[in-house]
Amino acid sequence: MEENQCEFCHKIYKNKYILKVHLTKCKHEQKKDEIQRFSCKGCPASFDRKYNLERHRKICDEMQQQKIKEYQELNELKEENKKMKQYLLEIEKDTKLKESYHLAQLLDKDKQIEKLNNIIEKTLSDSIKKSTTTTFNQHTQNISFRDCLSTEKTVDQLNESHLVERLRISMTEKMFFGGLRDIARMCYDYIIKLKDGKMILCCTDVSRNKFKMYDLHGNIKEDIEARYFTEKVGKCIKVAGTEIYNCVMQSIEDEKSMLTETDFKRKEELLDKFKRTCDAYIEIINVDDPERNNEFINELAALTSVHAINIPLEPNTNPRRLVY
Repeated sequence: MEENQCEFCHKIYKNKYILKVHLTKCKHEQKKDEIQRFSCKGCPASFDRKYNLERHRKICDEMQQQKIKEYQELNELKEENKKMKQYLLEIEKDTKLKESYHLAQLLDKDKQIEKLNNIIEKTLSDSIKKSTTTTFNQHTQNISFRDCLSTEKTVDQLNESHLVERLRISMTEKMFFGGLRDIARMCYDYIIKLKDGKMILCCTDVSRNKFKMYDLHGNIKEDIEARYFTEKVGKCIKVAGTEIYNCVMQSIEDEKSMLTETDFKRKEELLDKFKRTCDAYIEIINVDDPERNNEFINELAALTSVHAINIPLEPNTNPRRLVY
């Protein structure tokens, strides 16, 4: 539009004064509301020319699209925030349930262990009494702990890295859930008992858990409640047990994430498996605690007892003279 052009009839004048007179005479101010306006549908703006409206609409459409995009992103963020809050509430609920369960288990653990120890001791005592009254052959009755122990391999020679690798291969998920008894059997089968049938550790008094073994110099060494042996293998058992614990817990979390809200039965089964996994892991990490590993020691004593082993004597062999 020219500088002195009438916006209503589009006539051009020499100066502003003449234009002003024209506007007064033609009464354009009175007809201003009657002139056709071109309004934008996307915003309140309006124009006297269609060209100006079209030019404005290009900008306005881009702004509207941007606003729609921002609104959609905002809704997505709100939805994600809502899901995250719900997920956190579920985690908090599960955590409180786990904490309350573990607290109750730990408080009751000592009583359970004491009760089990009494049952095991009574069972072992009864079995020993029965075995002494049963007729064995003369060689089995007179067998000495020196005939059971190996002079070539000893507890002192156990290597931590080798033990860890052996237990990683040997320990299964079934052994993990079997508790300290199965762990003791695993130690007997894969660590204590050698290929020639002899052992690196044996129990000479099951009722009092007294063990004997050879040291590096060929001398007999007593190991009360197998504490020295347990100290050597305890850390390795914990490493292998922790790996199985992590695998089981990861499998529970993976399966839980795939369940729907209506899979109540499977959720209850997973919760029960979670509790059993925690109980088994607590036993594993207490394998070298003298106050909590009675089940492990009692089973080890029964397995390595010289009264329960029948090993043929090697001719012309005197273990006292064999020094490593």
